[in-house]
Amino acid sequence: MFRLIDPKYRRMEKSLPKFPKTFAMKTVRAVPKYGIGFARIIVRLFACVLLWLIGVVGCRTIPPSPTIDLREPGWTTQLGEATWKRDEAAEILAVEILLARRGTNLTFLQVSKGGLPLFEVTLANGLWNIRSSDGQKSYGGQGNPPVQAGPGQLAQVLAGLPLTRGWEGVLAGESIRLSCPRTGEEWEVFMTP
Repeated sequence: MFRLIDPKYRRMEKSLPKFPKTFAMKTVRAVPKYGIGFARIIVRLFACVLLWLIGVVGCRTIPPSPTIDLREPGWTTQLGEATWKRDEAAEILAVEILLARRGTNLTFLQVSKGGLPLFEVTLANGLWNIRSSDGQKSYGGQGNPPVQAGPGQLAQVLAGLPLTRGWEGVLAGESIRLSCPRTGEEWEVFMTP
């Protein structure tokens, strides 16, 4: 029954009819045996485990590129010169190239202008990393570098690996010409033997 708090309605509360117990309805349990709280706990636990699995399996970080020390034994180095045009609207830059290889799995390329390094590219065991020499920007990944990564394409060609789709390469005498019609980037490289 209702319990009224206001005292002037107390008389009214007493006068309300009382139903006999025979008319009382039997309650039907619509909640599972363990109650609604247990079901919520199971659903939350399942959601937490699922989010943890997505975080662990879905987000895989690329291992850092190996430390390069060209003074260690086993490195073969080559020097070269190149002209580089970043896109169709950019001017052509004359740059110097240092290519270093250690075995077949590790390639290091440094592009510099007037003795100041512009960027470095590392190819190691199917991983690539392009880093600006000031350390402000770094890009990396697995497999082949993307089409927009021209220095990565240059490093691949000089390491003897195939170009990524979208790039065209021509071996003309002692020079290598690379171009990407999509981005307008062009390289022409002359390596010393």
